[in-house]
Amino acid sequence: MLKRRLKREPGSDWLSSMLIRKKTKVVAIALAHRMARTIFAVLRDGSRYEPQAA
Repeated sequence: MLKRRLKREPGSDWLSSMLIRKKTKVVAIALAHRMARTIFAVLRDGSRYEPQAA
């Protein structure tokens, strides 16, 4: 996923800005950590996941 993202034009989202500034492996770990925090918060609160509007 990250390699395909690098081939496209950079966007204004979190992942694109991280890929510009950091190495791919570091971004992969940061993305996994971010997803794990989100999943933990949903499971802890028992709520539904609602993504924020960009």
